[in-house]
Amino acid sequence: PDMVPVIDLATGEWTEGKCKPSTEAPMHRLIFLNKVKMEAVVHTHSPFATAMSILVEELPAVAAASAPYSPVKVAPFEIPGSQEIAEAAVKAMGDHNVVCLLENHGLIAAGRNVSQAMSIAEYVEENSQIAYYTYVAGKMKPLPESGYKIMHDRAVKKLGLE
Repeated sequence: PDMVPVIDLATGEWTEGKCKPSTEAPMHRLIFLNKVKMEAVVHTHSPFATAMSILVEELPAVAAASAPYSPVKVAPFEIPGSQEIAEAAVKAMGDHNVVCLLENHGLIAAGRNVSQAMSIAEYVEENSQIAYYTYVAGKMKPLPESGYKIMHDRAVKKLGLE
């Protein structure tokens, strides 16, 4: 527990915990601020949800277990860790859902506790896998070049290769 980073929701400041917050902390924070009844957020890069975030604009329920969280909207691609991706995720969730796919990235789900948020993420991943197998995948949608360039430049700077 002492390793878990604690973020002040009002300011976004890291206040406790030995480990640094994830670069996606702004997205988690904005979801907490907009989904006030939710006390947990899970973000994954699960492969089938990521694949479906590339193939569809909205993931329909194809498996019964995922029906409570469907349809799952896809937030448009934004740079990971940015305020824009946080806003896109909240907008994609809307008022009546606690999960969305993040285009070319993964999924994010909120729940009343960690177990519930993780369960929702697992249901959506399972639904994505089934949808993938039943979907006629006729195109590939790569990352936008502008997004790739920004992330590449960040990596170069972080590694001291500039």
